[in-house]
Amino acid sequence: MLASSEKVVNSSDRLTYDPLTFDEVVAFAFDEQATVFQEGDKRCFAKGFALPTSGGSYSISVTSYKTGTVQDPAIMYPKIELLDKDYKTLRVLPNSAFVLRTSSSGEGLNTVFFENNVEEGDRFLLITNRRTDDADLISSQANIRSIVPFVVPFGGGWVGMWMIQTDRNSPPLKMKASPTGQLEVACRKYHPKKVGE
Repeated sequence: MLASSEKVVNSSDRLTYDPLTFDEVVAFAFDEQATVFQEGDKRCFAKGFALPTSGGSYSISVTSYKTGTVQDPAIMYPKIELLDKDYKTLRVLPNSAFVLRTSSSGEGLNTVFFENNVEEGDRFLLITNRRTDDADLISSQANIRSIVPFVVPFGGGWVGMWMIQTDRNSPPLKMKASPTGQLEVACRKYHPKKVGE
């Protein structure tokens, strides 16, 4: 697919950057319809987003969903770069920023990071796929979520109960790298709360 695609750009400033909107989930695929980014003799799928410019802090979540079968699962390993207003790379998220998580949409590699583009100068988000041979060297950290009841006795025989979510990490898990994948990006405004709210 990468070799035969006709939608090829050879510079990050020639890519189309769709605006990210708060509280909107954007789903897309790296497949034969996706734009291909070519640097020298290397080709990869690419998707660009323009970050909100309203100021303040917000979070960005990127998920690449597992494909294949239960017996033969695979996943597309993304590479995430944050670019400045001139489309120059300011930083690249490390592989360790991704964990294997289960959500209502399915199981996938997920990362959540915070942005403050006024301070950091970030203007664009560039997502590409890691080459399969590079991705095969990456181990995904499995993150397992459970709910534990928390009981607190009050005076007069009253008891209060809360359900608390806990996370525990399992040993690193190897999963076969897929050259294609289904992804989601979400951007959420950060609203810090005071203690007691």
